[in-house]
Amino acid sequence: MTFTFTSYIKNNAGSSFNIVNCFRASKLTDQEAAEKEFKKAVTAASRWKRSAAQSWALKQVNNEFLILKNIELMSYWVEMNKKVAISKGKRKFYDFCGEATASSSNVREESPLAYLQGEDEVSNSTVSSQNTEHELEEEKDANILVVKVIRCSSETSKIRRKRKVAYDYLVGGGLEKYCRPSNCKKWISSNIDLVDEFLKYRSDVVKEAKEFELLSIVDRLALNFICYITPSSAIGNKMDPSVWDTMIKSVKSERRVEDIDDKYVLRMMKISQAARRNIDEAKKLVRRWTVEDDSEEAALYQDVLRDIFKSYSEVYDPSKINEDTFVKDSLTPILKNYFANNQLITTEGANGEIIGSKERKKVFDSEAGGKRGDFTVYTCDGPKSQLLLLMECKPPRAGNSDDLVKAANCLKDCIDKSIRDGVDCNDLELYAIVSEGYCCRVLFSDFKYHGMYRLVDVGRFYIPTSIDNMDTMLGVFQIMNHVRIMVLEAARLCKKTIRIKENNSQDMPLPSFDSPVRVSEHKALKILQNDEETLTRVRRKLRFKKE
Repeated sequence: MTFTFTSYIKNNAGSSFNIVNCFRASKLTDQEAAEKEFKKAVTAASRWKRSAAQSWALKQVNNEFLILKNIELMSYWVEMNKKVAISKGKRKFYDFCGEATASSSNVREESPLAYLQGEDEVSNSTVSSQNTEHELEEEKDANILVVKVIRCSSETSKIRRKRKVAYDYLVGGGLEKYCRPSNCKKWISSNIDLVDEFLKYRSDVVKEAKEFELLSIVDRLALNFICYITPSSAIGNKMDPSVWDTMIKSVKSERRVEDIDDKYVLRMMKISQAARRNIDEAKKLVRRWTVEDDSEEAALYQDVLRDIFKSYSEVYDPSKINEDTFVKDSLTPILKNYFANNQLITTEGANGEIIGSKERKKVFDSEAGGKRGDFTVYTCDGPKSQLLLLMECKPPRAGNSDDLVKAANCLKDCIDKSIRDGVDCNDLELYAIVSEGYCCRVLFSDFKYHGMYRLVDVGRFYIPTSIDNMDTMLGVFQIMNHVRIMVLEAARLCKKTIRIKENNSQDMPLPSFDSPVRVSEHKALKILQNDEETLTRVRRKLRFKKE
């Protein structure tokens, strides 16, 4: 018999009414929709002829449905939401497409609330006995996702989303399966082998990629053995929470970004306050500071502020300019002063080809070029020059970008190149600045532990949006001071270990997959069904290797 809230209230209303059992009996998993149906049924019951059920329903209406705030009920919904999240993650049609058994006669459009129930309940439960075709039309008008059940055969129906393409992430020379050497260096924290846990998680990601499921940024990086370690990426990976917390704590304990001296903080606050009143007054304060303090640290801050004030004016608006102009006006004044060319390092501006990326791509295509950065810092070692810092930028007016994935893969390519060139990889850290509008994310990558290229968030700073918020330059100086120290240390390490290789810690680079390739829905389904003719053709096109 089909469940309805109306019949349940009629049979169970009274002092012993259990709200948790009521919702459990409904088998609905969408809290908002279920409570809406419950309120509708109770309101209707409150208008019945006088009876025990009517009195109970009227009391709930007068109390503004206080019963829905029951602590046990709230705990029930928390557990139910967890189960739904797990169920959704397993069902293909939430990412690309999937299958569900259904009667061959059942080809009408179903209410989406039915699909929010458990997988084994889809075919034999509905939202309410009150649902009509008119209500279904209203749901479509409200832009509620309606999953169409399309007849595929006399026995099964296929459920599909509107998206007609998938992505093949396993393209190129990457490894699907990998086992670490027994004698490799391990990352142990709180008695947990963190690299081993990461590789288990990566194996699950590879399985999802084989099924053409949509991967998050964190999952995509994991395919190339890159572990993106930052608190904000916890929701983007499927690693055990306790392992993830241990990894975050271990990384945080390894480094600390130092504060700026109080005397410089006070000086820069006065300059930013003056800039709000008049930019010329702020420039005068910088010139006066130059006379009063000519130390190396003070001179660095002065040079950056002087160049920033040349770019910014009372009417300057970075949100309306293109990428090249944004880099020139807002980022170059910082980068060129922090990384001035000398005997240790050299810089390259926009569109410089990244050597490590080029070398990886040439393995499969001799004519392929490497990815290009918006600003790069290299060591001065000729053919064995090593990339130390990469900057990728999207201006404020740009939309979403894939620069984080690009920067992470480029850092891995450059670490692999440094290993081939003889650099001691145990202490090498390469840095990236990913500018997404005004927000600049700073990361470093290393290969201290075999089987995992760590990608770690160092911090963030914000570019001034106008002359009125130069206060953000304090954050710029704090983070960039740390980056400059680490980049120069990496440069010295590269120069030393390339020339003296006896005691170097060498490791074997791990291959990477190439950029994802779009695959049509039809072709993806053919591959999943192991259609040999299509599979052979697609393998040839995407350079698959037959096992």
